Amino acid sequence: MLAPYTVARYGLYFAIAVAVLSVWLGQQAGASLDYSLLRAVFVFLLFAIIAIFVLSFALALKPGDGEEGFTGTDSVVTETLEQEGTEPWFQPIFEPGSGEIESACRVHHIPPGV
Repeated sequence: MLAPYTVARYGLYFAIAVAVLSVWLGQQAGASLDYSLLRAVFVFLLFAIIAIFVLSFALALKPGDGEEGFTGTDSVVTETLEQEGTEPWFQPIFEPGSGEIESACRVHHIPPGV
C-alpha cells in the first residue's frame, strides 16, 4: 500500500513538469515569455484539477455490504449524537412522509436562494 499522499505528490510533480515543458515548448515555438508562462499556469491548473478529481474517486471509501455509498454528514452527526445520548432541543414543525417528499421540499427551496 502506498503512503497516503504519494500519488498526489507525484501527480503534482507531473503537473509541474508538464507546465515547465509547456513553457519550454512555447519558447521554442517563438511565443513571448509572458504568454508561455500564462499557458504554463493554465496547463498546471488543468492537470492539478484533473488529478484532484481522479484522486477523489480513487481514494474514496468503498461502502460495505448493505451500506449506502454516501450518507452525508447529517446522518453521521445524527448517529454520533444519538450514541452520546444527546436530546434534541425542539421538535420539527413538519415531518415529510417520505424521502421523496423531503427531496421535493428541498428542491423548491433552492431557486430562491440562488
